[in-house]
Amino acid sequence: MPMNRLARKYPRFSMPATLLACLFAWLPAAAAGDRIPEHGIAARVSASAAVSAESVHAAFVERILRARATAERIGWAGTTPGSQRGTIDPTLLPDGAAWLLTQQQASGAFPFTAGQLSTPPRVQSPIIVGLLRAWRRVPDPSYLAAAVNAGDWLVINQERFTTGNNSRRFTGADAMMWQELSRATGDPQYRQIVDAEFWAALNAGTYGPDGDWGIAEFIQSQFDRRVNFPEVVAWDLAWATIAAFEAGQTALLPPLIDGIVASLETNPELGGAVFDLVGLSGAVWAAARTGAELDPQSGLFAAADTTADLAQELLQYQDPVSGGFYFNTTLAMMPDDPTATDSQVTAFAMLALDLLDRQTHQTALQAAAGFLDAQQQPDGQILPFPGSSPTGEGTVEIHAEAMAAFATAALRPGVIRSLAVTGDMPTAADNDYTRINNAIQTALDDDILLFEGTFDWSEPNAIQSWSDGGWWSLWPQGVNRVTLRPVSFQAATISGPGDLPQFDLEGVFGAAGENRGWEVSGLRFENIDNAIGMFFFSDGFSPLGINQFDDTRILDNTIVLPPDLDAVGEELQNIAIHFSRGNNQRFAGNTIIIPGSAGDDPLTATVAKSVGMQSNTATSAYDGLVIENNRIQVTGPAAADPEEIIGIWENGGATGGSLIVRNNIFENLDPANDPATNAQEGFRIHSQVTRWEGNSVAGARFGIRWLPDDEFGLDFSARPAVPVIANRIVGNATGISIEANGAGDFRCNLIYGNAIGIANNTAAVRPSQAQVNWWGCNAGPGSAGCDTVSDASVDSAEWLVATLTATPTSIPLNDSSTLEAGLIETVSGGTSIDLAGCIVPDGLELDFDGGTRGAIAPPSASLVTGIAGATFTPSATGTANDVSATFAPGQQVFVTIEITDIPALTITPQNVDFGGVVVGQTGGPLAFTIENSGTVALTIDAIGSVLPPFFRSAGGSCDATPFVLEAGESCTVEHEFSPGMTGLQIEGIAIVSNAGSNPDSVVLFGTGIAPAVLLDPMAIDFGDQPLLQSSDPVPVSLTNNGDAALNIVNLSLGGAHPGDFQLINNSCSAGLGLAPGASCG
Repeated sequence: MPMNRLARKYPRFSMPATLLACLFAWLPAAAAGDRIPEHGIAARVSASAAVSAESVHAAFVERILRARATAERIGWAGTTPGSQRGTIDPTLLPDGAAWLLTQQQASGAFPFTAGQLSTPPRVQSPIIVGLLRAWRRVPDPSYLAAAVNAGDWLVINQERFTTGNNSRRFTGADAMMWQELSRATGDPQYRQIVDAEFWAALNAGTYGPDGDWGIAEFIQSQFDRRVNFPEVVAWDLAWATIAAFEAGQTALLPPLIDGIVASLETNPELGGAVFDLVGLSGAVWAAARTGAELDPQSGLFAAADTTADLAQELLQYQDPVSGGFYFNTTLAMMPDDPTATDSQVTAFAMLALDLLDRQTHQTALQAAAGFLDAQQQPDGQILPFPGSSPTGEGTVEIHAEAMAAFATAALRPGVIRSLAVTGDMPTAADNDYTRINNAIQTALDDDILLFEGTFDWSEPNAIQSWSDGGWWSLWPQGVNRVTLRPVSFQAATISGPGDLPQFDLEGVFGAAGENRGWEVSGLRFENIDNAIGMFFFSDGFSPLGINQFDDTRILDNTIVLPPDLDAVGEELQNIAIHFSRGNNQRFAGNTIIIPGSAGDDPLTATVAKSVGMQSNTATSAYDGLVIENNRIQVTGPAAADPEEIIGIWENGGATGGSLIVRNNIFENLDPANDPATNAQEGFRIHSQVTRWEGNSVAGARFGIRWLPDDEFGLDFSARPAVPVIANRIVGNATGISIEANGAGDFRCNLIYGNAIGIANNTAAVRPSQAQVNWWGCNAGPGSAGCDTVSDASVDSAEWLVATLTATPTSIPLNDSSTLEAGLIETVSGGTSIDLAGCIVPDGLELDFDGGTRGAIAPPSASLVTGIAGATFTPSATGTANDVSATFAPGQQVFVTIEITDIPALTITPQNVDFGGVVVGQTGGPLAFTIENSGTVALTIDAIGSVLPPFFRSAGGSCDATPFVLEAGESCTVEHEFSPGMTGLQIEGIAIVSNAGSNPDSVVLFGTGIAPAVLLDPMAIDFGDQPLLQSSDPVPVSLTNNGDAALNIVNLSLGGAHPGDFQLINNSCSAGLGLAPGASCG
């Protein structure tokens, strides 16, 4: 951090001299590239290198060297990517780099401030990383040379502890820079400094002046150094955090992240800390790179619960006019100050937002890039802030940091379109090869390159550029996590001229350095020898001691190989995908099409060969490898002397780790391509710890084959048996060939239709286990209709048998039975065992036959999880003993089903009438009878329930359903009726059975009834009456006007003066009952 600016913006601020040393900005893990020729690539590479276990060719290595040596002379220097975000000044980087190089001293080091001669060690790392970022986008060799010279100077002059052991004193930027420089040059010496003297020491607790610091002490030292500015420690630790993440130092990440959060929490709630936005931008950037979620619990940023929330906090401090970010929250409250925005904070905000979510923050990033562009002066210098002095303190470092941010976040590439899409004419400098290659060579970490259209690499200009590039587009050394894909699935095709005679194994994408986390997905490649080639070359070319290609993903591509040319100089096979050393690699969903029509020329010593997928050999470099759901198709007929074809060659030779090849398909699609005479292998086994599961191979000479010892001389006798589980190996000449003294554990495989099922071709006749497999018949391997094993060394005593069951086995003519066919048992000597922890693969075909007494639907099926189901429907009574299932290739199994007459059911009565029942009372119970009136058993599956006012009573003799009535048997069901209202009520009951009349029903009837009182008259007017004199009597009648008997309980007078009235001649006495319509008075 430039101190002159701090004093200018805070004139009353006094700083201790010890803090004036510098508050530096450091950059993230940058991209990298090839070390320049004058640093000795050619001297460090031998004349030959291994493509795979079977071929060593000096010419191949020479072409890689040629590609790298000519990288700077095929039209990239001084250019930026042709398609990028927004409208960006393409001259900023070359002009900025040119100015930066004017500041480099003869020693190779850079000053902190423009025009000064002193070269503090602490400022070198951010400047070097800035140069490397610029070099990635504008691959001018002078940029890389300047970075290397500065790095070499720092190797000797890095800051050291002044007390104690005088060991190196690392900043986070130092750790990051050494790693980036090794990635850029391929020279491990820089990385080794960090590994040995920083990471190893922190893990062992031997870092620091007295050799007793671990990670906690290192973090505390950063807070101690920033005692007056703890908010900036988040910025300091961000660089160390990202460097640790890139180096795989996962144990160090939690305490580093905690340190960043602790620093954020030191910001006062109302803001105002000097470096609060510097710390915030660093924190977001580190979290975006590592995937950590930051959740400060106190201080200015306590409201943020996630890293995305913190990014929104950061965006509040972007000036909407200039696009720059404010230096701190205090200056953000003074937007009229033209110097309030800051190049350094803007640079780190760009790095953070770009990596966190570049699509969401595209507008903010473009505005920030415009701000940096506005700070660039005519001589190329990028000023620290608007109006600052060109010679102000820290100007060189801030300039380099701004270049790095601009290269990274402003120049992310956009869509790369073919000439056919854009309508341009091809030239030597602009053709379909250079459009792809220029984008590849200027790629940075985390770029996404989108392609559109058909890129014609057979066009003469493209062929010449391709030749100049060494017949590849070589991935730049040290650039990680780049994605190559079309704008939409397979909307981009790279098409070549076929196998060219002048070069061997020309390819599209090649890599031989360090390229971790690359993804190639959804592209189509046609007529090029090698679509994707990642290689390890010994003797100094590829980086040693590391897995170059960790986390590679090659997904959902279509690759159409050309016929391999058999000619002098054409020694290498065509290879659709060649992969190399790296953990956690995934190759999935790719379709590889091999014509299969190439033939061997007897006049040459070479052999025509095509391989779908193969790898370099490295015994401990493929942990986590997954090859799955790929399809390799051989489409044409074989030549008279056919080419050799291998579908998937897992060639790692791994002796440990978890490797799996699963659910891949190799298929020979041409009926004329006879497995007895072709030279095809579906899958080749080298690593003896790989699990092969769920794969399918058909039509090859060898379905699965161990690496042949007569070619390679290997001996696997000390290696464990390879698990080969649940694969489909059908219709090959030899299903499985065990060689090189290897052994297999074969379980739950479908092995049939091969001339030989398993052949033990090991010299030592090493035993293998081949239990619970399907050999094509129930009699077991070697029997008629089954595949064979070569001899007793392949222990196949237990095998799968086909079975067919019916449920139930006795049904009436109007019912059906469920059939289940499966490979569910193994039999040896009458003893059944389980499937040994595995399930046969899906897809074994079988046909059902209902025989003479029925039909089956569906008539054919395939096993899924070991079984297939169908339904048998009878057409005639009797014993159906010819119901069958025929399993491929021809094993027929039977089941017997008894078919009886249709059961008959009689219900008496079918209508149950409860008559009238007084509301509130209960009628019944009444019963109906269910009778088996037929000649076979009747099954009553259900008797329907009823709703109020009907209730099933506890009486009746029928059992709980389901139950069976034999012929002539019957039972009763009782119900009651309890109406709650007057009127007719009806309820139906369904009787579900296997009777021919099913479903049958019973109807319950009932009527709710109640009495009703009618008085006539309803009111009597006696008129005026003298006191103490009785009036004439007035007759009143009481009539039962309801539909149920009326019982009179009491009849009396009421009201206010009941004593003034008297009942006389009352015939409606208590206890009288009136029938409906009867009266009394």
